[in-house]
Amino acid sequence: MLGGGVARVLVTTNVDDAEITVDDAVVGKTPLASPLMVSEGRRKIGAARTGYASVSRTVDVAGKDSAQVTLRLEALEPAIAPEAAVGVAKPARRRRSAAPAITMFGLAGAGIGVGTIFGIVAMENKSHLDAQCPNAGCPPAAGSQIDTLKRYAVVSTIGFSIGLSGLACGVGYLLLSAGPSEPTGVHPFVGPGVAGAAGSFW
Repeated sequence: MLGGGVARVLVTTNVDDAEITVDDAVVGKTPLASPLMVSEGRRKIGAARTGYASVSRTVDVAGKDSAQVTLRLEALEPAIAPEAAVGVAKPARRRRSAAPAITMFGLAGAGIGVGTIFGIVAMENKSHLDAQCPNAGCPPAAGSQIDTLKRYAVVSTIGFSIGLSGLACGVGYLLLSAGPSEPTGVHPFVGPGVAGAAGSFW
């Protein structure tokens, strides 16, 4: 028989292999072979198992008492590791060099500049010849001026042709380099004696 001041406590759990403690001291694992022998008074009965939330109860027992404590452990939800963000690396777009376009626009500017200068000189020579050649008749002394006028006119025509060709090639190169989805930020311009492009080449 139990002596005074000692009580019996039958502890059961809803899952086996749960570690049972009395006042935080481990006394065994479920299923227990027999009731626990505890001192009278207020006792803390606990149960713990990996993968389950720990649980405890406080009971008051007197000497020679017999009590039963049922502890229910709730399974913990498995920790879900956050999915690593998967990013698709966008391949870097290979940019074509703007050097050819710059060269073409430089050639266009030079050609148009030469054409403009020789064109102006040719027009001035023509004005002088018009004064010396009334009624479309020119004195023999004006022959050298006529030859110079023709040369200047040819040079002016060639200069403008080269300038316009360089401008067209430069614009075409930029348009092909930019592609259909990324319009170029370069804008060609043409002025008296000058041609080029403004904007970003990269």
